[in-house]
Amino acid sequence: NQLAFVGFNLVGTPVGDFLLDDANANTKIKLLGKLKENEYNGRVSAQFYIEDIAI
Repeated sequence: NQLAFVGFNLVGTPVGDFLLDDANANTKIKLLGKLKENEYNGRVSAQFYIEDIAI
């Protein structure tokens, strides 16, 4: 099973910059957000909507 992570309007923000930087690939972080149900093409899955991170 997989859990998709979604973040909107993160490009150009400190959170977005951190998440997109390959140098942070193995950095442990804490995420704040909401778990939501997503339905697409008749398939239902869980998605975590990122609101903030703590390093």
